[in-house]
Amino acid sequence: MIDIFWTILNIILFIVFLIIALRGIILIKKDLGIIAAIILLIGLINSGNSNKENKDFVPDNFHATVSYDDVIPLGKWQKIHLLIIKDVDSNQIQSGKTSMTGVECGIHWEEQQMKLFVVENGIGYKLTGYKQYSLLGFPVYKQMKCFDGVADLLFK
Repeated sequence: MIDIFWTILNIILFIVFLIIALRGIILIKKDLGIIAAIILLIGLINSGNSNKENKDFVPDNFHATVSYDDVIPLGKWQKIHLLIIKDVDSNQIQSGKTSMTGVECGIHWEEQQMKLFVVENGIGYKLTGYKQYSLLGFPVYKQMKCFDGVADLLFK
């Protein structure tokens, strides 16, 4: 329930921010001219962009791999999807990646550590990360989460 409240609070604060920013642009346009207003608008738009780190996930020899996945409930409104790629020939784990789906406005998943190991009926994992709450992009609270389990074959 706190996740829905947090999402609604973030949306309301964002709308208030947009109203204040638009009023500021109108005032600057009156006093300093259209060029200053355009520069401020471009600055506001660029301040919202964030470059997320994109890790190389798919191995070079993708044809010789099998995929495993698991869905981990992070709360009532979010899920963590775990995808693991294992080499068929050497039976070695190539890589693993997590992503969060569900209500995400102001709530982020940050993976800290993932241990993967081969078990009889799939691939075992121990996953540690943080569920981070933020207001308008500023971190407010981090909650540590730990999961363990066995991922099944993605395509059987």
